Amino acid sequence: MRASRPEYTHPPHVRSYMVAHHETALLLTCPQGHRWQQQADSSTDNTRTSLPAPSCPTCGAACSSGPGEAVSISISGTPAAPPEVPGYELLDELGRGGMAVVYKAKQLKPQRVVALKILHHPHNGDTAWISRFRSEAEAVAQLEHPHIVRMYEVGEVGRLSYLALEFVDGGNLAMRLQGQPQPARSSAELVATIARAIHFAHQRGIVHRDLKPANILLQVADGFRAEDGTIQLADVQPRITDFGLAKRLDDDGQQTRTGDILGTPTYMAPEQATGVTRNIGPAADIHALGVILYEMLTGRQPFRGADVMETMRLVASSDPVPLRRLDARIPRDLETICLKCLEKSPRQRYLSAATLADELQRYLNGETIHTRPAGPIEQTYKWTRRHPAAALALAIALLLPLLTVAGLIGHNWRISQELAKTAQQRDRAEANLQETQAAVDNLLTDLTAGRLASLPRSSPVRRQLLEWAMNLCQELRVQNPDNPSLELQSARAERQAADIQRLLGRLAEADQGYQRAIRELDRFVVAQPEDALGLRELAAAHNNSGLLREQQGRTAAAEQDYRHALDLGERAAKQFPQRTEFQQLQAATLSNRGLLLAQLGQSQQAQQDLRQAVELQRALLPQRPTDAQLRQALAVSTSNLASLELGEGRLELALQLLHDSRAELTKLRELDPENAETLATLAAVENNLATASSARNESLLATEAYNRAIAIFQVLVRDYPTVPAYREQLATTQLNLALCVGNSNETEAQSLLEQATAAFRNLASEQPETPHFRHGTTKALLQLASHQSEHGEQTAAELTLKQALQLQLALTQLFPERPDVFSQLGLIEHAAGKLLAARGADADARKYFEQAVKSQQRALAPNAEALAYRLRLRDHLQSLSRLLIEQGEPTAAALAIEQMATLFPQQADSELLAAQLFAQCLPLAAVIKGQAKIDGQTAEDFCRQRCLQLLGQALDHGQHSPQTIAKLPDFKPLRNDPQFQKLLGAEAAKTQSK
Repeated sequence: MRASRPEYTHPPHVRSYMVAHHETALLLTCPQGHRWQQQADSSTDNTRTSLPAPSCPTCGAACSSGPGEAVSISISGTPAAPPEVPGYELLDELGRGGMAVVYKAKQLKPQRVVALKILHHPHNGDTAWISRFRSEAEAVAQLEHPHIVRMYEVGEVGRLSYLALEFVDGGNLAMRLQGQPQPARSSAELVATIARAIHFAHQRGIVHRDLKPANILLQVADGFRAEDGTIQLADVQPRITDFGLAKRLDDDGQQTRTGDILGTPTYMAPEQATGVTRNIGPAADIHALGVILYEMLTGRQPFRGADVMETMRLVASSDPVPLRRLDARIPRDLETICLKCLEKSPRQRYLSAATLADELQRYLNGETIHTRPAGPIEQTYKWTRRHPAAALALAIALLLPLLTVAGLIGHNWRISQELAKTAQQRDRAEANLQETQAAVDNLLTDLTAGRLASLPRSSPVRRQLLEWAMNLCQELRVQNPDNPSLELQSARAERQAADIQRLLGRLAEADQGYQRAIRELDRFVVAQPEDALGLRELAAAHNNSGLLREQQGRTAAAEQDYRHALDLGERAAKQFPQRTEFQQLQAATLSNRGLLLAQLGQSQQAQQDLRQAVELQRALLPQRPTDAQLRQALAVSTSNLASLELGEGRLELALQLLHDSRAELTKLRELDPENAETLATLAAVENNLATASSARNESLLATEAYNRAIAIFQVLVRDYPTVPAYREQLATTQLNLALCVGNSNETEAQSLLEQATAAFRNLASEQPETPHFRHGTTKALLQLASHQSEHGEQTAAELTLKQALQLQLALTQLFPERPDVFSQLGLIEHAAGKLLAARGADADARKYFEQAVKSQQRALAPNAEALAYRLRLRDHLQSLSRLLIEQGEPTAAALAIEQMATLFPQQADSELLAAQLFAQCLPLAAVIKGQAKIDGQTAEDFCRQRCLQLLGQALDHGQHSPQTIAKLPDFKPLRNDPQFQKLLGAEAAKTQSK
């Protein structure tokens, strides 16, 4: 694993709680998990016994207790028989709520199926509950709307109150959701429909106050129900029901006292949670619609605590997690609309439910929505409101430098106004401009490596600071467009603005900015070749542009930028040998280019670059022993070099470098234990140490080191959830640990692989313009498929490989210049061939093996010496040749073996392997007639000659004894061959004479 890249700069019991002066609202939970709300007299006379015992309306559990104390619950006997209602035949119980039981019933006159809602027996005679029951009847009676459940009759029989409502046969939305995200478009359509229906109610002075999925019934049109009874969300029409908590906007407020908290906590608006009913209006229903939309899109509710009180606290004081942080596939416009509905202040939500519906319709039509995401200032305000102590500390840390910069800006402006045409104005403007740019440089340094480096990259404060700095840079350029003496400063401002755009993830804008800066700086350096600052700025612009282009997958352009930066660095080092910043910049660029070349398979040049970077940084250390940034950079370069040495099999050298790097990082961690980049580099070193231990078969040490790395990355991901690099490195380490424990702990390995694959998928969805994450996804899928195959899950493995192959093929179309993309494609095709061969699909397996060879050859084309790609090609050719031998095609097999033999000339193991494969061809070549000739020879003669030739070369290296080779079963066809006997005899004689 490589380190960072340098750039230049909580059995539940019944619980009750007091909510009013004169009335206690009990929110009860039975042992079965059913919850309901019940009102009780909260008289101070604790000897009262007339209060009816609370019972669960769903399962019949009964308990006895006064409010304010935990009560015991026992399951009662057989539930009471359904009541009899004249004119209705009760068929089935549909559900129970806090206030009533609903039955499916047949109304006798007129004959039709209805939903009969009957008030709970424990509350008969309770005038408050009966009043609310009647309010529902009155509310529904006013609302003749196609998406609101119709009321047919309201009546009383003795002390029994009931409502006859329209029967809707598709269940409710809660039954449909079951914690599963729904398609974005269907979700938007359904919520828009509900919003228009609830707006109809608002226009008639009625607020629902208990909108939730359980109160959204689903009507299924004829012919849209599948044979298995399932329905699709897009094929239903919603009907709003249960207006039992509805409030009339012209109500005098006596029905519900101040302090009553009515509704379902997870769907309440913040103003409902306070219990101040006069504050509850249409905006509360809009908030509930936002919660419903959030749940439909993400599969979870935005506010859900360990208990009711915790949930209500979250509703009142916490902002929801942005939807795209949970699932990056959610459309950004829907996230914006949903979060607007969930604003804490009713005034910040949509003005009406109709406005919300119109906005959703604009999204559905593909039009631009009117709502804009919260800006940096608003996000900063919310952050400071939730974290006042941290905000105060940060303000103290930032106040002085910001005031300084603000003063400089103001001073510069006043001078520009007062002394427009004087030399004094030019001198002061230039001085202030330089000081202002120094302040911007310091801010960028603090945000990337200094005292503000631990500030989360998703933090509103960080983004606001970057936006502020970028605006300042742009203002400086506008103020000084034609001043020759300020040409360099203007170009610096352009480069700084591009740096900020890249940090903010605006890659296209950053690319344009870097190119403008490079053009301006080029002109300046030509005119002022002796200006050290100009050279440094131009080299820095090329280095940072290379980072950007590499992030975009434009590897050739990135390499070119790095080369320009290095050329400029060499020139500057000769002109200004005493200025150490050029050596540091040169080391940074060498490290960056080394990592890029390693990615492209050019390991030799990559090692050279990284070694030179380490040497430069080590040479600077005696001059700047207290420079933490330099020590951090040296540890990063050393770790990256060790990663390359590890890949080349030089374990001891890699281990020495890794131990050196860990020792330095441990010291830096002691100095600054919260520095995220130090922790990330330390975790990368632990990962690489684990890989080295695994290569030495020290599995226990490897597992321990991998777990140390994972623990660090998990903390970083928790603290910085939007920093992609930490999530990527955690996923990579999980893949490595899965490989290490795969044979000993199948369950753990499977879990690690699934976590890593999911992480890479999310990263690729969030940043589709960054190919590295999609490449990581296919690597994770390939490893997952290998694990599935090794544990007998062949079908699952084939499906996984199919996904990987589709993704990788798409990458080759997008990035045809990247060898690593084609090399990875070859690995996937080779794995597919092995799976197919294992189940006897030889013809298909052969196609995949042949395609794997072609893909790996394409990866090798720009760099024939890339060791990793040559090793992969050898594996592909070996699998192809073995399959061809099994298929009885010795000539085709011999040609594949010959390609393999040429990959590693003068390498004993490779020569011996090729000789063994040629020997396997001999029996077939001898009996199968009509084979095409190879270089004018029969297949049999060619295979014998090349076998003996390669075997002789392998023996000459002295790494394999003749006695061992003679016993290998592959050479059985040659044991009676005189040349084979002579070859082994001569070598045996040589061995005995030594």
